[in-house]
Amino acid sequence: MSAYFAKAEAVVDQLAEQAPQVSAEQCLPLVDYALSRLGRALETIDDSGGFRYHCEGTLQRLHVQAVARLDWPAETLAAYLYDKAFGDHYDFYPEIPGAYAEALGSEGREAYHACLQQAWDALPSLSPGADWSEQYRYLRLRGPLLERAEACGDFPAILALHQKSAIKAQDYLEIAELCMAHDAWEQVETWLAQAAKVEDKRYPHCRLERERLRVRLLLHRGEGEVAVELSVADLPGDAAAGGLPPPVGIGRGAWPGHRLPPACPRLVGCQAR
Repeated sequence: MSAYFAKAEAVVDQLAEQAPQVSAEQCLPLVDYALSRLGRALETIDDSGGFRYHCEGTLQRLHVQAVARLDWPAETLAAYLYDKAFGDHYDFYPEIPGAYAEALGSEGREAYHACLQQAWDALPSLSPGADWSEQYRYLRLRGPLLERAEACGDFPAILALHQKSAIKAQDYLEIAELCMAHDAWEQVETWLAQAAKVEDKRYPHCRLERERLRVRLLLHRGEGEVAVELSVADLPGDAAAGGLPPPVGIGRGAWPGHRLPPACPRLVGCQAR
């Protein structure tokens, strides 16, 4: 394996020497081709020894440098980088758009975001039967869009991004917790119910998490006694007899045998954490 990449290194080093002497438009296709060749090679060989790293690092550096020398319109450059970021060999390129921030500039970053948004808007909601590769595409597109929405504090956009890619109970529970964090309590019940519909009985932690969030919702509504009953119902049959402490967020007076009066001060004004 080392002999294979030693030959490749000689070719890549020669390309690195010649790159400054040719235009960016001539250099860029050569670097793209070399990166694609590297990607195809690693589909058939095992480089657990990391012999490719010299070639990979050099080609990535050359790519960033070539892009920085381009005199393309912002939209053209953004579309080109989007194509590489979501192409077959995306993982051999430097981080996009981060590594190209200087070349893109503010106008280019906006254009790149527009490419992401356009691609996202064209997608249907993720199908419940989607395989991992399809799920991963949604997650990769959603990531930078979500980061931007969170930076702007745009909760409707955050919610819409999560909703479009939600297919598992954990996804809906995450949305419910987001609603709590953004004081959209009126939506929490809907997402908890959706999580219950798709729960996999093999993984009881999802049900426990759903019940935990439901307790928070009940406490927020001022239904402390119902929250206590729900918490106790979730315990193993002998938990009360074993002297376990009360559930998190529930006063000791709410433990079995200590029934709360309607206006118990322990839960008056109690807020979900």
